[in-house]
Amino acid sequence: MSNNFPKLFFSNTRVDKNLKYLLGCNIEDDIAVLKQANRLSILASALEINRLKNESKADEVVAMESLKGDRKLRRSELVAAFIGHVTKKKTIIVHENFPFGLASNLQVLGFGIKVEHDTILAECLIKSAHELSCIKKVLAVVGGCFERVRETLRRSKIGENGILKFQGVELTSEFIRADIENFCYANGCLAENTILACGRQSASPHCQGWGPICANQFIVMDLFPFDRASGYYADITRTFLRGTPTDAQADMYEAVKVAQEAAHKQLKAGIHCEKLMGDTLKFFTSKNYGTDETAPVPYGMFHSLGHGFGLSVHEEPYISNCATTLRAGNVVTLEPGLYYPEIGGVRIEDDFAVTDRGSIKLSAPIPQDWVIN
Repeated sequence: MSNNFPKLFFSNTRVDKNLKYLLGCNIEDDIAVLKQANRLSILASALEINRLKNESKADEVVAMESLKGDRKLRRSELVAAFIGHVTKKKTIIVHENFPFGLASNLQVLGFGIKVEHDTILAECLIKSAHELSCIKKVLAVVGGCFERVRETLRRSKIGENGILKFQGVELTSEFIRADIENFCYANGCLAENTILACGRQSASPHCQGWGPICANQFIVMDLFPFDRASGYYADITRTFLRGTPTDAQADMYEAVKVAQEAAHKQLKAGIHCEKLMGDTLKFFTSKNYGTDETAPVPYGMFHSLGHGFGLSVHEEPYISNCATTLRAGNVVTLEPGLYYPEIGGVRIEDDFAVTDRGSIKLSAPIPQDWVIN
C-alpha cells in the first residue's frame, strides 16, 4: 500500500498549502519535510532551526549543516541524506507539483518515486473546531467590509449620467477596493484582487472591475481575504444595487437567492455534488434563465455551484458536474450566479460547514440586503 511509504515535500508555505497544514506555521524558504506515519521530520538551515522547533508541529528538525559536515553536497544529495537519516525505505511519495529536477536526481540516487495527486489533502478537507473558529474570525472581518461598502453606497449621491459621487468625488471600483483591502489589513487579514464589478462588468464573473460605480446597476463584490496569523480564508460574494431595480433585475436577483436557499436545504454529508449542480441548473432553466458556456460571450450560470476552502481559497470538494460526495466536516461555498451582458450579473456566495444532518451557514450574520436607497 502506498500509504506505508513516507511522503516527501520540498517547498514553502506560500506555494504549498499542504505544507502549511502540516507545519502549522509559515516558512518562506524552501525546506524538505518528510511525513512517515504520524511522525513529521524537517530539514532546514540553521537560520530556521530554533523557530521551527518552537513554532512548527515537527517531531524532529534536522539542520542541513549537521548532514553536510565538511562535504559539498548538491541539493538532491542533501535531501537523500535527510531521507536516509529518517527512514530506511527507498520508495517515497511526492505531490504532482514536486520539483521535477529534484525528483529525477533522487531517482538517480536510488530512490523510487511515486507521484500522487493528493498527498495529505484528504486530511485538510475535514475541518476541525479550531479551523472553523479561524474561518469565523475572518468572516467577522468580512461582515465589517460589507457594512462599510453598504454605508459608502448609501451615502453616495447620484450624479450626471447616473455616476455615483461619494464626498463630492466620483465613486469608483478602485476606491472601494482600496478602502476594503486597507480595512482588512487593519483587522489582521489580507485581501487581494477583490472583485468590485459594476454594470456590464458584473456579467463577467471574475472581472475585477474598474472605473465609475453607477446607480441602478448590479454591483458584484467578491471578497476572499485570509487571516494573516492562521492563514485561513473566507469567501463571500454580495450583489448590491444603489437606486431602484427594474423588474428584470429584481426577478434575476430573486432567482439566484432562491437557488442558493434550495441548495442549502439539500447540503449535507452523503449528497453528490453533481446533484446539487444539476438541480440548480434545472431550476434556472425552469425560470427561463438559460445557460450557454460555449457562446462567444458565455451567459447564464457557467461556473460551479461552489467549492471547498480553508488554507487555500479554492480547494476540493468542487460542487460541479463531478461524482464527488460531500463528507461531514467539509467547509464549502454555495455561490449560484446568473450573468447576462444586457442586464449584468448577480452572484450570492456564502460559507457552510457540512454535517451529517445538514449544514451550518457560517456566514449567516452577513446580511444579503441588496437594494440601497
